[in-house]
Amino acid sequence: MDLSNLAPVKEPFFVHLKHPVKSDEFLMHEGEAIGIYIVGTDSDEYAARERWLLDRRAKIAEARAMNKQAPVVDLQAEGLETIIACVKGWKNIILDGVNLEFTPDNVRAVLTRFRWIRDVLDREMANRANFIKG
Repeated sequence: MDLSNLAPVKEPFFVHLKHPVKSDEFLMHEGEAIGIYIVGTDSDEYAARERWLLDRRAKIAEARAMNKQAPVVDLQAEGLETIIACVKGWKNIILDGVNLEFTPDNVRAVLTRFRWIRDVLDREMANRANFIKG
């Protein structure tokens, strides 16, 4: 088998949101899916975010070694920002009666308010079956 057939695709994967308890797929009245487009852990976006985090942590460690003031690392916030970097769009996301425009701030607001969506995206980003079609 040629391994090049197993290379991750660059196209975002559509995560069709489901009810967190009943597992029913969310649909609009017209039957359109409600969901979020993501790239996975093999993507350039994910790799860039990981490099940025490693660089930031190295600078914090260096500052602490020199007895300088250094920020506390908030791993949850870092994880949230990594997921935000991997969200490439969404479809039919309505919050408090408003069809939300896709922006990083709106993604942050949705993922902060609805931790279960964040958990779903985190899990789907790591699932290589979503990104390898070989």
